[in-house]
Amino acid sequence: MLFFVGSYTESGSPASLPIGEGITTCSFDPQTGSIKIIGSEFQRNPSYPIASRDGKILYAAEEIFSSENQNFVEKNQKMKLNKKLRK
Repeated sequence: MLFFVGSYTESGSPASLPIGEGITTCSFDPQTGSIKIIGSEFQRNPSYPIASRDGKILYAAEEIFSSENQNFVEKNQKMKLNKKLRK
């Protein structure tokens, strides 16, 4: 049985010390309980990897945190709050 693991690769991710390799493909043997790493593919800060139903495409979210993104989120939240308070 195959499964995929996402790991943070660089700063700007939620991890304090991102040292991952990206997306790692592993196999699990339910008979023995052993896990074997098959390989990895670099992707910047991937998380929540999930395969398509037909197994041909692997999707993953790329997590990047920056002060620019935070300012945008905070500004939009304040705008929404101000609109609610005016009503």
